[in-house]
Amino acid sequence: MAAFIEQIVPYYWLVCSGVIVCNLYIRAPWSTTFSLLVWVVLGVCMDMLMPVIMALDITLARQLWYWCWIIIYCTIVLVIIIAHQQRGESPTLLCRTVCHSAFAMMALQMLRYLDRMIIKTDILHSVYQFGVPAINFAVAVAALYWLGRTVNITKGNK
Repeated sequence: MAAFIEQIVPYYWLVCSGVIVCNLYIRAPWSTTFSLLVWVVLGVCMDMLMPVIMALDITLARQLWYWCWIIIYCTIVLVIIIAHQQRGESPTLLCRTVCHSAFAMMALQMLRYLDRMIIKTDILHSVYQFGVPAINFAVAVAALYWLGRTVNITKGNK
């Protein structure tokens, strides 16, 4: 499963980036485009940081792994909330999906850290193994669905 996920990660970011480009072309609401952009940029940054983290001592790498992801997801939520407040914008449905997904991922990373590093068990292994990709793909599917629906509505108005 892990090898499969590692193979499709670049395509995942490509799909999400493609939706952002399409959003710019169809003049999607700022909230939708911005939220997805924050999700993609910070996710790609973390993916680029992974090899550096994994090159460290295994104990330190595990500590940093969970805390970096927790910080990334917390940052996603905070940046989106603050930007919306500053602009006086209401979040779109896709924006709320991104925020809820980031919050769920943050909670999952915190629980996994607690499970693996503090309590020293591995109870959440399966939840973590399948939960992380499922939440990530849920965002991509929601973005593709939103894009398809928006394009369909736009075509109907012309």
